[in-house]
Amino acid sequence: MRIDSTAQKFTVFFGAPDPKTGKVVYGGTGFLVLHREEGEAFPYLVTARHVAQEVQPQSEITVRINNKDGKTSTPLKVDDIFWAYHPDPLVDVAVTPAYLNPADWDVGYYDLANRVQPTAQP
Repeated sequence: MRIDSTAQKFTVFFGAPDPKTGKVVYGGTGFLVLHREEGEAFPYLVTARHVAQEVQPQSEITVRINNKDGKTSTPLKVDDIFWAYHPDPLVDVAVTPAYLNPADWDVGYYDLANRVQPTAQP
């Protein structure tokens, strides 16, 4: 299976300062997704639960995103990020609201409409 090259526009990298050196160390990825509901669009950043929990204790995390030139990236410092987790701790997913303006960055949002079908709750 081949992933379309535009997938890099949906991808971000997470990092946090090393306590000893202060240098940002990257150690996880996330994806920008768009959820549509009742005519509204809601942008989110999705990653693995274990990645979110690893960066959460830091007072500041860094999200590296692509610049408009398509060749470089910019570290964006984020304070006070709130992660929502699935109630089952075995489900390795975390989500937070996020909007990165495509006019300012080389980003895109994976549109979940017609790709993910909701299932009935028991």
